[in-house]
Amino acid sequence: MITTDGALADARFDTPVGLAGDGDRLYVADYTAGTVRLIEGGAVSTIAGPDGADGLESPWGLGLAPDGRLFVTEADRGSVRVIAPDGTLGLAAPPGPVVPEGYNPAKRAYFEQVGGFGYAISVPEV
Repeated sequence: MITTDGALADARFDTPVGLAGDGDRLYVADYTAGTVRLIEGGAVSTIAGPDGADGLESPWGLGLAPDGRLFVTEADRGSVRVIAPDGTLGLAAPPGPVVPEGYNPAKRAYFEQVGGFGYAISVPEV
């Protein structure tokens, strides 16, 4: 299926799986399309997608921090990404499906097949 931005009545999603909102805006993780979409004011727009090597891959869970950062779990990549209020896409927690030799859990957290996300009252700086 082809996803489409635009008026809410005309917009199309492929595989919407994760939701987060703040009362005025609703964010949707579209897993198969590799996008995070924003529903606001009766319109749908793509705010992050699979563009380039640093783009999203299989977004699943969403969590909106009080400061406006949107955290996105990437199910297939095993990472947690962050979308800043200005739209910048960053990496909050790197993927790590293979535990390296000499792994010290006190030094690094690794994720594999991350899914859902919850709301946090306090979010540490990343």
